[in-house]
Amino acid sequence: MKVRCQNCSHEGDVSLPDPTMGIGLLSCPECSQPIASVDVSEQETWIKRQVGWRQSLNTRKQSACQSDYEISHDGLAAELAAAVLLCPANIEAWRRATETGGGNRGRDFLSEWTGLDKPVEVKQTTYRSETTGYLLVRPPRMTPGRMLESYIDDCIYMLLWGKGYSYTWIGWTDRVGLLRYGQLNPVPMNGRQRECWGIHWKRLYPIESLVARFATHAA
Repeated sequence: MKVRCQNCSHEGDVSLPDPTMGIGLLSCPECSQPIASVDVSEQETWIKRQVGWRQSLNTRKQSACQSDYEISHDGLAAELAAAVLLCPANIEAWRRATETGGGNRGRDFLSEWTGLDKPVEVKQTTYRSETTGYLLVRPPRMTPGRMLESYIDDCIYMLLWGKGYSYTWIGWTDRVGLLRYGQLNPVPMNGRQRECWGIHWKRLYPIESLVARFATHAA
């Protein structure tokens, strides 16, 4: 995988750890700090095949600027990027779970894959400015009415910024942080969109604090 380290600016290909190496974040080979940016274009064929399969399922328009296919594509590519960054030794376990389908709301990555105390839900945004770039949580499918606090899962929410095949991990939060620092409908609703709860990327916790949480739980 092609990566870029935000700490020392190292760029290049890195080999993913062997599954027998156990859990752990992807680290820079130069400075040993967690990698935050990755390009997953080498997995383009797999991503497109999975998106094609997902298109056969019911979809729901969530953006006035993107098609359902684009939303599904970027969402899956971001999940793969997150798997590379967060649980590189367990990518195949995540891939098998993804290919079998089924509901995984609030648990894109299981605790047994990451070593964290809660499952992880991946969110993606193509925007990042002083006023744009939100981690958004919408109501589950087939639920009526307004966005409810109970729809926010007790998990770790991870936000990646990017589109296509290149993504950067820009922060994280949990249910407590999302309720405390987020707000109802921080972005306009258009078309078939439903209400949401969201938090601006600048109000997310830094990656370093999750590393500390990971280390504490692993200990």
